[in-house]
Amino acid sequence: MGLPSTADRPTPSSSWIRLGLLAIILLAFLLRTWDLDRLPPGLFFDEAYNAIDAVQVIEGVARPIFFAGNNGREPIFIYLQSLAVALFGASSYSLRIVAAFAGVLTVPVIAVLTQRLLSWTTFAPSSNFHQRLAPLAQTALVAAAALTVSYWHVSLSRLGFRAILLPLFSALMAYFLARAWQENRRRDFILAGVWLGLAQYTYISARLLPVVLTGFVAFELLLSLRRRTTSDKDASTATRLVNVGLMAGVALLVAAPLLWTFWQQPELVTARTGDVSIFVAESLTAPGAPMERLAGNLGSMAGAFFVSGDLNPRHNLPNRPINDAVLAVLFAAGVVAALASLQRPALHLTLLWFVVMLTPSIFSLESPHWLRMVGALPPLAILYATGAQAIASALARWVKPAHALASILAAVILFSGASTANSYFNQWAQLPMLAGIFDADQYEAAERVRALLAEQDVQPILLTRRLYRSPQMRFLNGELSGAALRIADADEWRELAAGAHYLVEYGADIAQPLFLIERQADGKLGVTQFSPFDADGESIIAAIMAGDSLFTQRSDKNAAPRPSPLASRRETHLFTGETPVLSLKLDRIQYPLAARFANGVELLGYALPVDAVSCDMSGKELPLTLYLRRTDVGAGDDAEALLFAHLMLPEVQLQDNGLLGNGYPLTLWSDDDIVDDRRSFDLPETLTPGKAFFEAGLFWLATDGGIRRAGIVDGEGKIGGDQVVFGPIEICDGVADVSFDGLTTVGADFEGRIALDGVWAQQSQEEPTALQVELGWRAIDRSPTAYTAFVHLLDDKDNIVAQHDFPVGGEYNPTNLWVPGEKVRSTAMLALPPDYDPTRHRLRIGLYEPVSGRQLAVTMPGQTGASTYILMDVIE
Repeated sequence: MGLPSTADRPTPSSSWIRLGLLAIILLAFLLRTWDLDRLPPGLFFDEAYNAIDAVQVIEGVARPIFFAGNNGREPIFIYLQSLAVALFGASSYSLRIVAAFAGVLTVPVIAVLTQRLLSWTTFAPSSNFHQRLAPLAQTALVAAAALTVSYWHVSLSRLGFRAILLPLFSALMAYFLARAWQENRRRDFILAGVWLGLAQYTYISARLLPVVLTGFVAFELLLSLRRRTTSDKDASTATRLVNVGLMAGVALLVAAPLLWTFWQQPELVTARTGDVSIFVAESLTAPGAPMERLAGNLGSMAGAFFVSGDLNPRHNLPNRPINDAVLAVLFAAGVVAALASLQRPALHLTLLWFVVMLTPSIFSLESPHWLRMVGALPPLAILYATGAQAIASALARWVKPAHALASILAAVILFSGASTANSYFNQWAQLPMLAGIFDADQYEAAERVRALLAEQDVQPILLTRRLYRSPQMRFLNGELSGAALRIADADEWRELAAGAHYLVEYGADIAQPLFLIERQADGKLGVTQFSPFDADGESIIAAIMAGDSLFTQRSDKNAAPRPSPLASRRETHLFTGETPVLSLKLDRIQYPLAARFANGVELLGYALPVDAVSCDMSGKELPLTLYLRRTDVGAGDDAEALLFAHLMLPEVQLQDNGLLGNGYPLTLWSDDDIVDDRRSFDLPETLTPGKAFFEAGLFWLATDGGIRRAGIVDGEGKIGGDQVVFGPIEICDGVADVSFDGLTTVGADFEGRIALDGVWAQQSQEEPTALQVELGWRAIDRSPTAYTAFVHLLDDKDNIVAQHDFPVGGEYNPTNLWVPGEKVRSTAMLALPPDYDPTRHRLRIGLYEPVSGRQLAVTMPGQTGASTYILMDVIE
């Protein structure tokens, strides 16, 4: 074999092009990975949610085609993250390096795509085709460089969000589509279909790519009808249409598993759109009718490229437009040039692609939104290159196009690159709110707990609910998912020895529970939930935040200091140190309930800080704590149920609706984990005396803006109601006192819930054939259910000769709505037998649960043991 000819060797210009592209790729890598383990700080909730799913993929717990939790997520990115976590371990870096590499890979793909599109003039290469490649390659470098230094793309490439995959996959689809349309080769149509199908597994906006392709094919067909002059072109068009059908078929085949999932669970298709659509969702930040919102979004979108961009600091330096000065010129020139040459296939494809991929942001709240419009990044880069080519052509009389393009490329790299680097690594990195929006305190706490648990001599760790109940904690400390959580059944105190580590976030809610993590004798972790208040009613959390000296030194001053990875100091985002001797009260379910919802969530009970609301509490906050458990992880609907909680005051209803478990993902609940859910209600400035109560239940938001409630399962597995009524509370001493005058004292106690204080019976004057029994009831404490009373008339052989069962308090005041201390007087009418004799007949009285039929145990003064009823002579 001979040496290759000179014609086959790369020219100096092509070598420089390759070196230039390599340099741009290295710059892209640098901008996307520099200080990635520190910036962004922390780990945002959505990223941590992905992390939990990635861990479950690694462990084989779940490997779905579509991840339904957290509003639904396409799978490819999470599977790639699971690979990174398996290789590099659990960390924010492992999650975000996937996005960084996706962003870097997009750069060379954009280069080859731009070169292919801008060389698209004829279907067969012309005689000077290779001579034109040099300036086209330089133009392609401008597109690659512009994407490399785009603040928008750099920012998203450093976040653990799946959206970053869409520009890469859609650019690959567009490349093979362009090559297929130019050369009409079946293989390229098939590859375009493969990438179109795979793109559906990246991000929700990919569902608009078929719209782009359909619009492009339709536009090309219209133009071909105008250009048609020969039968050869007719045959070429027919062949191309057959290949388009083949491409569509391949795309459907690749996307079939995802489409089948959507067919089985259609609610997943619109899991997120209903929350953000301008036509459905209500928003205080975007009031007005849908068309008013649309008009506002169109104006905001136009200004996003030149004036003010995404306001969300998680995606953007607030108010920074997409384009700096250099990119703004290239973009404007590119749009003008594309519109002027709209008949060129490459340009009408680019413009159509660009406009269609902006629509997810245009038709949603918070526009412009970098994530929702991420699909517009590839055509935007091509428009930059089109503008550079147009400017170079306009200056051709004075400057060679190659030199002009080189100058433009240098301006993009130096000016735009410096602008982006300064905006991101200097201005954005110093934003005061950055740690908060990325949940840096939760991630830092998770790292510290992992370090402490790795110690050989593990000391107890005391931390707040916000830190313990976070996906970040579960991601970095998977062992906690199997830890047994203890909540007391009754008042119980525990003394905690000095030296336990504490972790409290800045600005913590001083009323949230505390969790103590301990290594047990069997080597497993145990977790105990405590009240945040000490024996004097003072908040331990408040004492820590106030810098109480007891929490900055060990209680035993003579003891030698024990090495610890936690210094007793205020950390970047946390208060940390060691505790003194503490007396802690175990958290408990103050008022048990038993309500099981169709999705496997059970409402175990609730707690209230006060027995009654006094008038001086007007305008203040009334908290309510619910205790929940998931009894069947695989039951019912998706994991994104919401919880509604209503406070039904005498004249107004207050609401606190939101994510179940205060946002603690249901997928993280272990089988026996008891999760507290705290709600609060701002009482009105003027309170109406009377009685209030609470309602609670689970629901889902429907795509039409309505709601769908979760049913409550009864003991037989049937669906009953959809809300639990509980927690009666007196308002401004508004419960009227009821007299028990004339009743004979009884003093019966039904399980510490209800007392029967008095009874009186006589033949009714209105109905002589009936025995009228008057009963005086009193609420000892709040009852979990509406009990039914039974009153039996027994003969001398204890046979029932008459009976009356009735809801105590009647239909509108059942026992579960009695406030502590409330008195209720009720009447039972018993049909008298013909041989009725007060000296031979007795009364049997009791309470039972209407659903289960269980009778309540009752005790009497001086009685030993308990029964389920009381027997007494008829008192005339």
